[in-house]
Amino acid sequence: MVARKKYEVPVFHPTLRDLGGSFETFVESVERRFAQVGICKIVAPKSWTPRKAGYDDDNIECEIPRPIRQHATGTRGLYRTLLVEAKPMSLLKDFKPLATHKHNLPPENADTEAVERAFWRSVTISPPLYGADVPGSMFDEDLKGWNLRHLDSLLSRTLSKNDLDAIPGVNTPYLYFGMWRSIFAWHTEDLDLHSINYLHYGAPKTWYCIPPAHRERFEVLVKGLLPDLFRSCPEFFRHKELLISPQMLQAHNIPVVKVTQYPGEFIINYPGAYHAGFNHGYNCAESTNFATRSWIGIGAQARVCDCHSDAVKIEMRMFLDEANPRAKRILRDNLSDTESSESESEGESEDESDSDDSSDEDAPAPRRKRAKVAATACKAAASGGRSMTADKPTARRALVSGGRNMAAAKPTSSVHGRGGQAPGNKRARVDSTARAPASKRRKTAEGSASARKPGRSPGGPAKPAKQSAAQQSGAKSNSKTAAAKSQPGKPQGTTAGRLCIDLYIS
Repeated sequence: MVARKKYEVPVFHPTLRDLGGSFETFVESVERRFAQVGICKIVAPKSWTPRKAGYDDDNIECEIPRPIRQHATGTRGLYRTLLVEAKPMSLLKDFKPLATHKHNLPPENADTEAVERAFWRSVTISPPLYGADVPGSMFDEDLKGWNLRHLDSLLSRTLSKNDLDAIPGVNTPYLYFGMWRSIFAWHTEDLDLHSINYLHYGAPKTWYCIPPAHRERFEVLVKGLLPDLFRSCPEFFRHKELLISPQMLQAHNIPVVKVTQYPGEFIINYPGAYHAGFNHGYNCAESTNFATRSWIGIGAQARVCDCHSDAVKIEMRMFLDEANPRAKRILRDNLSDTESSESESEGESEDESDSDDSSDEDAPAPRRKRAKVAATACKAAASGGRSMTADKPTARRALVSGGRNMAAAKPTSSVHGRGGQAPGNKRARVDSTARAPASKRRKTAEGSASARKPGRSPGGPAKPAKQSAAQQSGAKSNSKTAAAKSQPGKPQGTTAGRLCIDLYIS
């Protein structure tokens, strides 16, 4: 019998000099040591702080534009989530008192293992609230080196080099205010990018990760358990709706690594590594995406969910000069495949136009090929996201599109996009100058689990298009919040806004 390979999460301790220097250089120096695991923890020196003013209440007041109520249904370690959007609330007047109430606290004096057991026993009970996807940063503007407010990496440099704006929620930071049992479902980042998460203050956060070598086996397992969901969308994981316990995965020989994040610590996810997790109580984390050269080959093969037009897409040709020989071959092969597919489609369109006397029944069905290079399918700035190429030549408008957010259903049958205006409270000292598009969908990543379906069995078949699932059972299967504020809106399944979150923030 072959012994299983044991994975351990690497922990790195950078010096003050490291933290004041190049973030990308440090990550590249340790990347090989956590690439096989998929995740690592970085512990900053106690003397280092990203925020000189500290985290007293007077310094952190802000508004949470779209807090999310996280409902979960399922059993025996397999759950599907429904995220219901609540009204905007003040962090200190509304969210914090709720998050610190005695009914929203983990077991007292329990170690991390006891807290974890308590979490999985209560996944479907009393849906928690998550203050996810708040545009802004708690890092000081003038902080040198590792600053999530403007993190220097291959991704941000390439976008800037091509005169492209930042992508909201992707290479601009979001804040995540958690409470006990608030979660981020299994997902990889948009375009399988790296992600970084810093816990500013509060209760710990538990992370789970699937080592990249077992990614395919993990996908095959879940697709077999929930075939209807993946039949409706091959990229259903990007909906961020599925929560699966590590015990269930291990029972199917899928290894899962676990790490607990405390205030003052960073978590970095390797490109393409599936991750999920939950919060131990009231806390605040900050997250963004980045890229090193190791991502290019992975990003070139990343697939995009076609359910919504505002999925994040980047033209991978922009990274060709930075790619290593293997990544260049992948890029060129995928670009050639995509261009050939587009040429065939154009040829078919011309043939159809020339055949005026041919009937519709005789016309061949259009050939549809999923692009492996995420951005090549994008022909304009995505609807629902801030234009990435405003006032630029038309030829550049296909380079970048979309934005990230936690997808959520309002307390009605409609699902609203993620994002929104930055906190506008006059007392706010959390810089929220970064603006998110009005209709951008909500990201749930932490990292960044978004759910749009009603609270029914995770594997239940999708409802017919003529009537949305939310219209049929939203008020009955969800919380009173979903029923109390019913108003006209689009069916959940047709809304353009799905994210890729921390949280989920993470």
